[in-house]
Amino acid sequence: MRTLLLLTIFFISLHAKSQNLYSGTIVDQQSLQGLEGVSIKIIGPVDDQSSKVLMSARDGSFVLKDIHAGGYKMILTAIGYKSSVREIVIPNISSKVDTTFLVKNELILDEVQVTGTKKLLNYKTDRVVLNLDGADIAQGNDVMAILGMSPYVQVVNNQIKVQGKTNIAVFIDKQRIPETSLQMVLSTLSGDKIERIEIITAPSSKYDGNTSAVIEIYTKKKKTKGIIGSIEGSLFKGIKAGGSGGLTASINLGKIYFEADANHNTKKMIEKGYQNRSLIKDSKEIGVLNQDIDFSDNNYNSGSYSAGMGYQPTDNDKLALTFRRNYNKYDGLGNVFITKSENGNLSKIDSKNDIRYDINNYTFGTNYSRTLDTLDSRIQFSGDVLIYENEKNQKLKEIIEGKTQYTFNNTYSKFNAKTFAIDFDKNYKKLKYSVGTKYVHTQSDNTQLFNQVSKTDSLESRFNESIFALYLSGEYKFSDKVNLSLGLRGENTDYQLSLQQELKRNYFHLLPKVRFDYLLNESYTFSAGYARNINRPSYAKLIPYEFIIDNYTVSRGNSKLIPEVNHELFINASIKETNLTLNYIITNNSLNDYYLYNPETYKYTLTTDNFYNKYQWTLSLSRSFNFVKFWNSNLYLEGNHLKFNYPGLQSGEIKSKSKYYGNLSFYNSFAVAKGWNVEAVFFGSTAFLDGLYTIGAFSNTTLGVRKSLFGKKAFIKLSVSDLFYDANVKVKTEDLPAISQSYLKRDTRKVTLSFKYNFSAGAKSKSKSLENDGNKTLKERLGM
Repeated sequence: MRTLLLLTIFFISLHAKSQNLYSGTIVDQQSLQGLEGVSIKIIGPVDDQSSKVLMSARDGSFVLKDIHAGGYKMILTAIGYKSSVREIVIPNISSKVDTTFLVKNELILDEVQVTGTKKLLNYKTDRVVLNLDGADIAQGNDVMAILGMSPYVQVVNNQIKVQGKTNIAVFIDKQRIPETSLQMVLSTLSGDKIERIEIITAPSSKYDGNTSAVIEIYTKKKKTKGIIGSIEGSLFKGIKAGGSGGLTASINLGKIYFEADANHNTKKMIEKGYQNRSLIKDSKEIGVLNQDIDFSDNNYNSGSYSAGMGYQPTDNDKLALTFRRNYNKYDGLGNVFITKSENGNLSKIDSKNDIRYDINNYTFGTNYSRTLDTLDSRIQFSGDVLIYENEKNQKLKEIIEGKTQYTFNNTYSKFNAKTFAIDFDKNYKKLKYSVGTKYVHTQSDNTQLFNQVSKTDSLESRFNESIFALYLSGEYKFSDKVNLSLGLRGENTDYQLSLQQELKRNYFHLLPKVRFDYLLNESYTFSAGYARNINRPSYAKLIPYEFIIDNYTVSRGNSKLIPEVNHELFINASIKETNLTLNYIITNNSLNDYYLYNPETYKYTLTTDNFYNKYQWTLSLSRSFNFVKFWNSNLYLEGNHLKFNYPGLQSGEIKSKSKYYGNLSFYNSFAVAKGWNVEAVFFGSTAFLDGLYTIGAFSNTTLGVRKSLFGKKAFIKLSVSDLFYDANVKVKTEDLPAISQSYLKRDTRKVTLSFKYNFSAGAKSKSKSLENDGNKTLKERLGM
């Protein structure tokens, strides 16, 4: 017995000693740079058939642990590279294999070099992925323009909608972009800095409860040490001229890396058009009021600068610190000529409007994440502070029958928002689940000073809001074909507004989500699900300040607003290059803008209120085409039916509105010669409803030609936007007592010359952006 025990211990120890470390490095054969994310599959001997799968690290290295001595087959695969299969022999001692080189998968077609890369559009069950690395659409276009060409997305007057939904959260490398800065940030971010954009139509419970859709933007990653950066600029000329310039730089020292960027944009703007309305008294038209608007002396300046650093002591630990400042400054001077006809009497008013605003926001963020296992389970801690300042000054000079009257309106708001979040993700072979919590506290101080003739009014308010959230979401893979996702999020909100009297509110919402996925194969997928979301009113719409829009129109907040709740059902199917989606959304207590009308002064007050239910159907179709090898196209069609109920003029009266509408986008790219590309993009929309407003049909056709220079390190591009000058829209209201039509023509047709040059020192690789998850709740509610 003793001898048998000793023999057993001997063979176990011998077997254990035969389990060794086997390491190596995988590099690009041409650049000799390490390749991150290469799939490494180790297949055992025929009599064993066991296998291991792992991924290469940032520098291309990999380590096999606890593997028995013997002969194995090693299969290496990476997107854009030819697969590599080699036989390896693992000895009885730890060893290192020679460097493995991967060759790019390239096809040479005449003079046009086509490199094996991901296709531009990749449809998944809950999102569509735009792979922009090396794509023609990324060169010379900013991200806002690219989104306008993308499936599911509609960009109207710089407002982003996804499948008709406006509660959109936009992230860059996991950091949420404030809505007030959104247009400026996306319009100054070059497409060639982006690796991919994910448009998520069915976000999980991990995202905030007021999020109906998500746009995740991922910048390119650096793989080696060194300094890289870019310099870029553009000049445009329409009726007015403008330009922009930007500089980025990053230094990777291995475990520590630094980034900084700065950009500035300047342009002159015009707004020329009219707003005409009927004068209503006792539900009857007694006259008309016509306003001819000419704001041709507008100057707009915007920009941002940021700095950040990251520390990665191990492959599993990451710490990031970031700072960003965004600024917007507008100085507008214009004339409004007013003609009023009332009961046959004619009067005229000559008005000069001087509008200035200055908006600044500062964000300080920190994020720490730790990867817990090889399946990418992780825990993450994030926190940030936002300071937002908004100052607006208005001066209105009116000449009425030879008499001059001045009106002054000055407002100032300062917001402080603090966010802290913990997220834990655990991944198994078939099961993934996430649990987390988030706390957001927002405080603002607001003042308004209004002066007209001898009347002076001042208003001060303080706003406090605390949101505490918990979520749990999971995903179970029953088989390679069937997948089920479940999520539940709870959010408790405490709200307090101190105005002339104190208003307090507390509400709690449970927000469930469920999604079923069926994947027949890579070409045929199907998914269906349900989601409940909450949409809180923006802070600007809650605080009852008045802002002068024109001589007979002001905007005002409404402190009595409550959140709207959306119930969404969706079905999604993909068949090869075609994707079809059907959405049905019921909105309770829907938030809508509308006009209040004063029959004595004929003034409109633009405000927001909770209407009754809103019902919307959306059917969309996306299709990718490759007519010939040098011509790539993407077509997107969307049809909608919207119906909503709202209160009428009479007490207890309920009215309804409904409309069918649709839009179409068609993107085309032509590789006409080596280094030369031509783009042609069309977007068009029929008339649609936005609350009680009817927005007229419009379209935008853009043409561009781009030339790559210096071995694709640089490019120059010439483009023309709004070729047929049809991107401006008419707006009308048709419900008593607000009967109006307006049309403002902006400087949308422009010729733009843009350029970019990428530089590097000690590295031939792509830019790496700091991944900071902390600032997910910088709300569009701030107007940010």
